[in-house]
Amino acid sequence: MKTRLYLLLALCVTLCWGCVSPPRKTKLEPELAFETILPPPVVDLGPKTRTRPVSTAQVKEEAPTPPLALTPPQTSLYFEFNQFSILPNDLDVLKFHAEYLRSSPSARARLEGNTDEFGSDEYNLQLGKKRANSVKDSLVTLGVQRDRLDVTSLGKTRPANTAHNKEAWRQNRRVDVRYLGE
Repeated sequence: MKTRLYLLLALCVTLCWGCVSPPRKTKLEPELAFETILPPPVVDLGPKTRTRPVSTAQVKEEAPTPPLALTPPQTSLYFEFNQFSILPNDLDVLKFHAEYLRSSPSARARLEGNTDEFGSDEYNLQLGKKRANSVKDSLVTLGVQRDRLDVTSLGKTRPANTAHNKEAWRQNRRVDVRYLGE
């Protein structure tokens, strides 16, 4: 009786052991939700180069630039929903701020990350900080000293537009560049 039991047990173990296959590697698709961990800061330069960080080679310097105006053409950089990648149409604004800070050694900038009204307060504070850090990292790549840039997140507490529509939400997803001293 014991022999049959041992044989049956050995047969079961052999069958189970033979049926085990190595785990398959599957490609997981990222989930589009507020809780998703966002990718590292990148500059969105289009569909083929979406995940490359900004470099000085990508933002080419033109021939000698005229003296800088006292006020930038735009003090905010805008972002897509739930993203912190710098948009291609804001590269000139980013380049202006980098040039201004490089040419004004005593100037400091505060980068204020803002979000639209969607999501929890905690999530929006985190996203605002990631947006501000994305701008900071890009400015550092363009030659600005890291210690001259302060980062803060305002989340959804200071909207540029208080309406509740797509245009207002687009205007609120931004980083404001504020100069602290000359």
